[in-house]
Amino acid sequence: MSRLKDLALFDDFSDYECNVLERILTEREEADGFEFLTEGDSAHGLGASMFVVLDGEVQVMSGGDVELHRLGP
Repeated sequence: MSRLKDLALFDDFSDYECNVLERILTEREEADGFEFLTEGDSAHGLGASMFVVLDGEVQVMSGGDVELHRLGP
């Protein structure tokens, strides 16, 4: 079964739809502290990207030192 089905975002997707998505998505694993985006920078090079956190957490920071949100699966 698809790992996406474990996430609330994909609750209404069928197994087939999740499997189709998994075939076109690129899974990335990043080290602790990796910066996906930096506040104020444009998203050049990311195109129409969407990040789905399967394991771990992502911190949303402002000014580099103020945590606004902590997101995870």
